[in-house]
Amino acid sequence: MRKFLISVFFILIIPVVVYAGFSFGLIKAAKKTGDKVDEKVAQRKASLLYAQTPTVPTNLTAIAVSSSQINLSWTASSDDVGVTNYKIYRNAGVTPIAMPTGTTYSNTGLTASTAYSYTVSACDGVGNCSGQSSAASDTTLPPIVGGEWVLVPGNLSLGTNDFYVMKYEAKNVGGVATSQADVTPWSYINHPTAVAACAALGAGHHLITIAEAQTINRNIEAQSANWANGIIGSLVSAGGGLKRGNVGITDSASYAGGAAEYGASRNLKAKLVLSNGEEIWDWSGNVWEWIYGTGAGGTLGAPDGVAFYATSAWYEWNSVTPDLNQERPVLGPSNSNWTGAYGVGSYYGGAPTKAPRRGGPWADGAFAGVFSFCAEASTSDSINTFGFRCGKSPDTQAPTVPTNLSAVAVSSSQINLSWTASTDNVGVTNYKIYRNGGVTPIAMPTGTTYSNTGLTASTAYSYTVSACDAVDNCSGQSSSASDTTPTPPAAGGEWVFVPGNSSIGTNDFWVMQYEAKNVSGIATSQAVITPWVNIDLSSSIAACSALGSGYHLLTIAEAQTVNRNIEAQTANWANGIIGSLVSAGGGLKRGNLSITDSASYIGATPEFGTGRDAKAKLVLSNGGEIWDWSGNVSEWIYGAGATGTQGTPGGVTFNTSGWYDWSSTSPDLSQERPLLGPSNSSWTSAYGVGKYFGGLTTNAVIRGGGWPDDVSAGVFTFNAFYAPSSSLVSNGFRCGR
Repeated sequence: MRKFLISVFFILIIPVVVYAGFSFGLIKAAKKTGDKVDEKVAQRKASLLYAQTPTVPTNLTAIAVSSSQINLSWTASSDDVGVTNYKIYRNAGVTPIAMPTGTTYSNTGLTASTAYSYTVSACDGVGNCSGQSSAASDTTLPPIVGGEWVLVPGNLSLGTNDFYVMKYEAKNVGGVATSQADVTPWSYINHPTAVAACAALGAGHHLITIAEAQTINRNIEAQSANWANGIIGSLVSAGGGLKRGNVGITDSASYAGGAAEYGASRNLKAKLVLSNGEEIWDWSGNVWEWIYGTGAGGTLGAPDGVAFYATSAWYEWNSVTPDLNQERPVLGPSNSNWTGAYGVGSYYGGAPTKAPRRGGPWADGAFAGVFSFCAEASTSDSINTFGFRCGKSPDTQAPTVPTNLSAVAVSSSQINLSWTASTDNVGVTNYKIYRNGGVTPIAMPTGTTYSNTGLTASTAYSYTVSACDAVDNCSGQSSSASDTTPTPPAAGGEWVFVPGNSSIGTNDFWVMQYEAKNVSGIATSQAVITPWVNIDLSSSIAACSALGSGYHLLTIAEAQTVNRNIEAQTANWANGIIGSLVSAGGGLKRGNLSITDSASYIGATPEFGTGRDAKAKLVLSNGGEIWDWSGNVSEWIYGAGATGTQGTPGGVTFNTSGWYDWSSTSPDLSQERPLLGPSNSSWTSAYGVGKYFGGLTTNAVIRGGGWPDDVSAGVFTFNAFYAPSSSLVSNGFRCGR
């Protein structure tokens, strides 16, 4: 029987189990396959669903609202599925500074008086992003004395332009009216003292006027965030009302602080916002604030020609007895139905000679509010609930137009501009340079010079300049100035453009950037290979002339033009100080010699290339670089005599004999020095300028000194010892054109 049962188990049960397991495996495999198919279908649907990128955002605007904030807004993009967010880029950066979901953004924490540029891109749910929008730019406002300020948009119907107002009630900080969160408000102050405290901050600062106060009032009432329940025109009894802050009662729009408060970490009913996103604290409640009326000394007078009704009690702004229809547009709410029940405040009139104040203090309850107005006090009154707030008129005056603009081409790719500084009532912060009648400035330098580089040779360029202040008030454009970039020599390798020197009698010319190299018998200015040496004067003259018409061995006058230009550049003195001694770590750089000091180094005999000691490189006033003008190998130059010999340059018969400093009086070199020596008669070889070695009028002239010449070498080294037929291993040449 036992054997029979075992046989049944193996014959019937095991095959069933195996089959079931196999079937289950097939089901699982089929399910996995189905899941993969479903996943691929979902991915395919998503790729089809999000195949389209959003449109590029349009109408981007950038508006500076303070010294640290620029507000952006743009027109929404569209997408086949939906735009999920935008990417904001600043100053051409590659990483977005923010990714808001809406079409506005406030960029805070910026630097005052600084220009910022923005673009915006729209993105969908799977990261498809549009191209970037056209750029929008603005400049942050300048910092203002007196603490923290808020920019208030002007109101044309009230006759106001944009202006600044203190963010906080004025505080007494060392006798200076200061808008800051800390410290209790400056109270116990009468109206004339408040007027004086604001004026003491400087030009344009003043006690807030009636029109400015109403501009703020009307802006505040139009923002839903300033109503306790977010509904404009809601009643306090319904949980709404215009927020009135610390006024001695507690309800949806008010709270009881017990006395004048300060700080920003407190009940938010004390904070109101403007349409530009700026915040203003305690505009209602806390303490009364004096305002400047239209009468003598800022008394009430008759604002907008209205003789304000004098009362002896509080009235709602919708009052008909007395009738406040004329007063309401001047300092009341826009809706004639809004009363204290809406949290807007009440009216208490006074005589034209009284001092106006607004906002209500911590103890006035429902009478206080944004539109609370009272003119019952005398100008001399000062109690613990009387404070004030200052305003500042924006700078709307543009600087004067720049004058005396000049444009001078200093190379085939550079024109230097200079002009006379403009003046401004506050201060000029930068200039805008326009080229060839363009509407977009090519540069905005802060000084009165600019070098326009990267230009095309043989091309005329015209420029104008406009002066701007910190808030981008800009003058008209100056008279234009033009010049044409010169054409560089076509033969002979690399050249440097040298500005002429009228006192030496030279016009602009070109000089080889490097000592001439022998490239298949052609004099070539290039960094590679050693200089062309072992060449006499006549062969040097011929090698330069062979380059074509206008090419020649550099003359004495041209060499001195380069010399005097070099000595005037601080970059050519080892310590950056013109007229400094080598012994003091300075000296005019003299390159590759047989000594090492601040102005010299020991190199190969001779050297070549540009990847070496920077003491071999000198610069000109136009930024052009010239290599081995001093040291390495000395260079033939064309004299005033027959066939380029020394002759009598400038009519001067040069002294003969050995090496002398240019300051020498025996022999007297006072006639020779202007022709090839330094401008300062006291500069000797101790200043790195080189020395003088005279010779016969029939001898040839070499300059600069070579690697064997140690302290005798230098930019102004002159040597007329050798005959024109001499060819030396340490002497080469350089061509001009």
